Parts: sequence; C-alpha cells; structure tokens
Amino acid sequence: MLFPNIKISRLVPAALIILPVALVYWTTLAPGVVQIDSGELSAVQCLAGIAHPTGYPLFTMLGHAFLKLPLGLRPVFQLNVLAMIECILSLVLFAWSASLIFKRPPAAKSASRKKHKTVLPENADALTEPLFTPSAILCGILFLAFSRTFWNQATSTEVYSLHILILSLLFLALSASDKLRRPEMRYWLMTAAVFALGFGNHMTILLALPGIAWFYFASFGFGRKAWIRLAVLACLFLPVLAACYLYLPLRAAHRPLLNWGNPVDFERFFRHVSGQQYRVWLFSSSEAAGRHFRDFFRGFPAEFSWPGLMMGLTGIIPLWKNNRRFSIFLLISFSFTLLYAIHYDIHDLNSYFLLAYICFSFWIVSGAQWLINKAMRMRLPAWTAAAALIGLAVWEGFAHHRQADMSDHVLYEDYTKQALDSLPENSLLLSYQWDCLVSPSYYIQHVEHFRKDVCVVDKELLRRSWYFRQLERTCPGITADIEPEIKAFLKELAPFERGEAYDGSVIEGRFRRMILRMMETQLAKHALFIAPELVENEFRRAELSLPAGYQAVPDGFFFRIVPAGTYLPYRPPDRLRFPSAGNAYTESIRTFVMKMWTWGALYELQTGHPDRARMLKQGMLEQYPGARLPDPLARL
Repeated sequence: MLFPNIKISRLVPAALIILPVALVYWTTLAPGVVQIDSGELSAVQCLAGIAHPTGYPLFTMLGHAFLKLPLGLRPVFQLNVLAMIECILSLVLFAWSASLIFKRPPAAKSASRKKHKTVLPENADALTEPLFTPSAILCGILFLAFSRTFWNQATSTEVYSLHILILSLLFLALSASDKLRRPEMRYWLMTAAVFALGFGNHMTILLALPGIAWFYFASFGFGRKAWIRLAVLACLFLPVLAACYLYLPLRAAHRPLLNWGNPVDFERFFRHVSGQQYRVWLFSSSEAAGRHFRDFFRGFPAEFSWPGLMMGLTGIIPLWKNNRRFSIFLLISFSFTLLYAIHYDIHDLNSYFLLAYICFSFWIVSGAQWLINKAMRMRLPAWTAAAALIGLAVWEGFAHHRQADMSDHVLYEDYTKQALDSLPENSLLLSYQWDCLVSPSYYIQHVEHFRKDVCVVDKELLRRSWYFRQLERTCPGITADIEPEIKAFLKELAPFERGEAYDGSVIEGRFRRMILRMMETQLAKHALFIAPELVENEFRRAELSLPAGYQAVPDGFFFRIVPAGTYLPYRPPDRLRFPSAGNAYTESIRTFVMKMWTWGALYELQTGHPDRARMLKQGMLEQYPGARLPDPLARL
C-alpha cells in the first residue's frame, strides 16, 4: 500500500465534520470577482493566459481544465468553487496526516498471558485512548477550517487555495514516512513530485524546504547513500517542475490576450519566474520587518481565536514528547515561514503565513488530545471534554463568519461595470486602481465581453516593456501614434529591467513624455478619462502634465479631459451595493466614489451652479451619511 493502514473508523468522524464545513463554505462563496488579483487570475484561467509573476502555470492549467466541466455555472463562480474544493480536500488530507501522526502505539500488556489488560502508557499526558483521538483531530480540522486566512482562501479565486492543497499533500507524505519510523523512498518520491508541483504554483512553497531538508537527513543521515537518494529525487523533481513552467514560454509564443511578462525568451522567462518585479518589497527594511513581526503576533489570537491559540500552545510540549522528529519539522517550518514573510513589505501578507498556520493546527490537535486525557485522569466524562473543545472550535466559526462571508460581495463588479458603462463608446481610461478596478476589468471585459470598446490602461504597468505588446491586443491602435516615444522610453528602461546601471531621472522623464504624447494623440480620436487617484496624487503635484489647453473635469466615476473652459454638468455615480461586512478594499471604493461626488459638487459651485452643487451634496449624504464635506459645501 502507498500509505500505512488506517482503520476507516478513525476517518469517519473527520469525514462527517468536513461535510458541514463544506456547506458553510458554500454559503460564504463569492458570487463573482472580488478584490486584488481575483479578476486577473480568473481571466487568465479562462483564457489560458499568463498571470503576473511568478506566472502560476499549474494554477492556470488546473483552472482552465476545471472550466471544461459542464457544470452550468458562471465561469468566475465555477473557479471560486474550485478554490473551495481545494480547501476542503486540504482538510481531508490534514485529517489523514493527523491520524498518522497521532495514532496510538500498541497498548501495554500485563505479564499474564491468559488475560490482557489495556493500560495508559507512560507518556499518557501526550496521548489519549483511541476513542478520543478522532475528537482531537476534529478540533484541529475545525480550528483550521474556520481560521481567518484559511477560510478566506475557500471563498474566491486565488493561488493560495491550491498552495494549501499542495502543502497538505507534503504533510501527508512526511507523516506517512514518519509513521513507519524508517526511511521509505516511496514517500520521498511523492514528496519530490509534490514539491515540484508546489513550485509550479507558488514560490512560497520554498518556505517548506528547510523543514523538509531536516526531515530527510534525520531519516537517511548524511552518508553517501543519502546523497545518492537525493540525486534520484532531483531526477524526479526537475522534470515535474519543467513540465509546469514550460507552459509559460509555449503559451507566450502564441501571444495570448493576457500575456504578463511575455516570457518568450530566457531573459524574460527568468525575470518573470523569479518575480524580479516584486523584489523591491523583499527585505526592504528592518523597520518594515519589525512592524510585520509585531502585527503577526498581535493578529495571531484573532487568527484562531483565543481558545485555539491556548490549545495550540498547550500542545507543543506533548507533541515534542510523543513525536520529536515531527515536532522539530513543525518548529522549523513555522519559524522559517515567519522570518521570511515579515521581510516582504506588502499589504496582503496574511496568506504568506499559511504554512505557519497549518503547523499550528497540528499543535492544536496535540493540545486537544492532552486536554481530553487530563479530563480522563480527573475522572471527568471524556466525551464531555471532547464536546466542549469541539464547541470552542465551532464558536470560532461563528466569530469569523461575518468577516469571511463573501456571498454578498458584488461591489467590485458593480463598481467596475458601472464605471465602464458610464463612459462613452471607445473611451480611453487611464488608472492604476488595480485592486478594485483594473484587475476586475480583465475578467469583465475579456471573458464576459462587457464594454470591450473601452480601453483600460494601467498607468503603472506602462512602466514595463511587455505591457505594450499586450496593449496591442487589448487596445488595437493605441500605441501606433507614439512609437518614437515608446522606443525612446524602452531604450532607457532596458538596463533597469536587466539589473544593469540606469538613470532613474531619465527613465522617469521619458515615461512622462510618453504618457503625455499618448493623451495628446488619443484626444483626437477618443474620449479620454483619468481615474481620481491620478488627479489627487499626481496631477495636482505636477508629477504628470495634462496636454496644453486641456483641463480635468469631474464626470461620474472619473475625470474627463476636455478643452480648457469647457463646462460639463457633473453626472453622479449610481448607487453601489456595499457588503454588510466591508474591508479595506470596499472602503477604498467608498472613498473614491465619495471624493468624486465631492469634486463634482465643488466643480458645480465653482462654475456658478450652486443649485446643482446643493443637489449633489444632498444626494451624496443620502447615499453616504456622515460623509465629511469641505467647508464650501458644508456652508452651502
């Protein structure tokens, strides 16, 4: 058999508890596109494109294949279902791994051969009778399933749900090897293959390497045979990894509609797979690392709730006594994940701690076993203790439900569709609202074909050489009139992208001239709009310039570039459907829309239309009660 024999009865309780967890997950699934990379990743899976670094080829291919199933669902929702399935399978694998790690050793026997009596072993503080081992595993399953970050991965499309599944497969292979207490190449071959698939999905699988390396050498030693076996594992690892990443150059050669990085040659391929674009945020400063370190431990009690936290801390020592090798593996994996992730200075950092959270869930199982055993020693009903611990895990689910529930998060699609629909035919929109507008537009425009006539240009992606080739596909003709400016910019940009010496001021100057020339040429053909973040953050500080003789006038969700002196009555945005439990991204949309209402009212007031300004003020306060108004509007 591939895995050591496990009595089916030991897995039945876990299966029974995972079914209601799956139902809870189903009720919290997002109906469509949500924040950050959801829109782009969904579009890439639908269109078999290439996603942002590191490309996520396994994620893309798996999602594209899953969409071939005739489920009759909207594509983005079907991909959200896939994320949910991956998380549920991860819980099944977690239960399987825990069953191997915490399986009771053979009971001690009395000296008499005629009569055998089961007694508690000497390390009974770390173990429980087999009747209650499933209860401890159920605690671990529930605390992991309803932890904040894990649950979030089960509600919408992201690469981390597949990442969790691959980590769970690694834990299963290692726990199976550990159960036998002897080196078994079959499990290490499985580990090598799964580890390669992990690299084909998300590079943070690297965080598991120190623990796996320790586990390997603890199993095989450092002798000659161990290094030969390692070479054999590499012979499996490398072809599996190559099979995943060959997708990128092969697909890029066919010029897909979404082709981030255009990795058609080795230089572009290496730049894309290594995530060179994001290295600026890695190990950026000790100050940022200290801040993330403090934030991790401040937020950790809320991740599992206080009962889960205390149960996990309680389980560290009992598991150490019972299974030192696996305990060291957990400690190494937890510590390395923490030390690496805190040095990555990004906002959505919680997902990078997922390996640490899974490690902690094994300690929760150990803690639950220890507490149940203590109840038995105090002659308390063991089933009562088990029910109480499981009840605490269920309580965690209630505590996190409101924050995890994405079933009413239609705001991102509302905002993107209304914003696009507010623009005239064949308009050009310049923005860098990636999280709330640009990323959702990838799916809404290119998969569902909603307002494909509108050209959405990400101002920050214009700083990358590959983006111009993609614009030729998504917005035909937009670059044709500014080829000299593009070539001049790309010439200065090339050393920067290759890691060679460059002049940042020259690159920035070329960049601004290129954008200015783009606006000038497009104004003669299309209606030109810029998003509010450009007006507030850049044009008012003169980082970029408007074409001579033009001004930015508030119009709906954006500013329209029109000849100076032109008056356009402000068109307020339609009402948006905000979720019952918002987050930083829903609040950013609220802020953008409220600012546009405010700027529209101020514009009407400044152009001599106080009645319209008063009407806009009242309309904004009806939709956004308590909005802060500038003095001119407050006095109106």
